[in-house]
Amino acid sequence: DAISLEYRNSIPIIWIHISCPANYIDLDTPLDLEARRKASTIYMTTSTETMFPRELILSKLSISTQNKVPAISLGVQINEKGEIIDYEIINSFVKSSFKLNYQEADELIDLAPKEDPNLYILSTLLSKRRNWRKKNGSIDFPRNTSRIIIQNNKLSLFFLDESKSRKLVEEAMILMGTVISDYSIKNHITIPFRCHDKVNDNNQSIEYNDIYQNYKKRFSLRKSYVSIKPSPHSTLGLISYVQCTSPIR
Repeated sequence: DAISLEYRNSIPIIWIHISCPANYIDLDTPLDLEARRKASTIYMTTSTETMFPRELILSKLSISTQNKVPAISLGVQINEKGEIIDYEIINSFVKSSFKLNYQEADELIDLAPKEDPNLYILSTLLSKRRNWRKKNGSIDFPRNTSRIIIQNNKLSLFFLDESKSRKLVEEAMILMGTVISDYSIKNHITIPFRCHDKVNDNNQSIEYNDIYQNYKKRFSLRKSYVSIKPSPHSTLGLISYVQCTSPIR
């Protein structure tokens, strides 16, 4: 939901924040039961069906520039190789300094203005982390995606290109799941781990169609599965992983 940068003794700390609805919504209340029934937010062409009421999401649950919102915050220090050196997990209250769309974030990363280089620095740090995962066997799929939208009462196909800011967000989410997984294992917390068995990626023909290669590679993978016993997530290049995100949208 938000990302920030802190320096301690000239050492950069990556902070990743996710909203924590549990501060407002108790277990087995009508709101909790309805969210569990829906299980996820459904994105449709003409509307979005959220797990919680939209009014509650906007007024209380979403990290914004208006109010401080309860959150779970993760601070991570990584080295030049992209390895995790240290981390801390805290309950926090977060208020966003400003909100950016992906295009604005890409411009800040590319320009790296002297008055505010934080996004560029975060992108650089998380790129090191991505490279570390690649060296540990992760499979990096092109993230070019498409979305159906309505323009002038007609359906149109809109393409979303892969960008530095989208990679930054993706890597921050993976880093969050990696650390929460490690913390749960070390503290004997039962949690649903996301696992993916190793695949044989040697049998690849040389093709000049990236879309086709991407399709072939995706369908050659085994299905991921959920287990309370930690196992590697080979596609991400991790010894364990858990999906850790806010359920508000």
